[in-house]
Amino acid sequence: MKRHVLTQKISVFIITAFLCVSYSTHAVAHGNLEFTEGELAIREISENTAAGTNIGEPLKYSIGEIFDCVRISLHGPDAQAFDFVRVYKGAQLRTKSALDYETKDTYEVQVTAVGQSIIWDRDTITVTIAVTNVNETPVFSEEIVEVSHLVHRSIPENTPVAVNIGPPVSAIDPDGSDVNLIYSLRGHDAGMFEIDTRTGQLRTKMPLDYEAFDSDPRSYFVEVEVSDGIVSAKTEVQIDVTPVNEFTPMFIEGEATTREIHEDTQSGSNIGEPVSATDMDAGETLEYSLDDADTRTFEVDGRTGQLRTKA
Repeated sequence: MKRHVLTQKISVFIITAFLCVSYSTHAVAHGNLEFTEGELAIREISENTAAGTNIGEPLKYSIGEIFDCVRISLHGPDAQAFDFVRVYKGAQLRTKSALDYETKDTYEVQVTAVGQSIIWDRDTITVTIAVTNVNETPVFSEEIVEVSHLVHRSIPENTPVAVNIGPPVSAIDPDGSDVNLIYSLRGHDAGMFEIDTRTGQLRTKMPLDYEAFDSDPRSYFVEVEVSDGIVSAKTEVQIDVTPVNEFTPMFIEGEATTREIHEDTQSGSNIGEPVSATDMDAGETLEYSLDDADTRTFEVDGRTGQLRTKA
């Protein structure tokens, strides 16, 4: 019985050694495993390509019939930036994340194939991955910060012509050529403004009038377009006109007027209609006061100009 158990243990050991044979760089037996492209290969991928995208054709290898399995590994200085999947007699390189040409345009990885059986062989191929440039659309600077397609500017009414309206409505070119960007102005109110085609600086083209609007918002809307000569982007700009106190209030009845009241009228009684005034500055709130040597006799409503008896 003991002899039978010992025999079983020996058999198991022999089978395991056959399937998981160890190998080292000092092995004397070699097969004919090798990559079909030799020691070097070149692949290309466009920048901004999504993760998980195949990079060119698979790296194929040839192999003799003596090998039971082939193991593939990815290593090298830029191996962390890529991934691969097994294909028939080869490995397909893939992107692990979107690549940026302006950050780095060339990567290098090594792919090693190891054939395992009673004998072993290995081969390594160095792959240069070139990232090709894509003409990217310019992006307005304020959209990056505020994540909005509406830019705000403001300027006081009656501002002279050719005055800058806030900072430039500038953009960034991801391709790194901001100096080549060209700005233009469009939209319903574009005729009232002008723009510096090189910087995106908006300027007044005519004086603006706060009172010209019937209601809020008292704003003009223009569209700024930026182009790198091939692709373009647009953003809407709201230009708010702020009021300036430019008009003197005027009494409706002129510089002098008359009111009558019966004697013995009780204190606190209205004396005729209010002595009211108007102001051409929109949104202004008028305040009335009484200039009288004897303020013990009359008083005035500070909001309406209504005179009243005080005694």
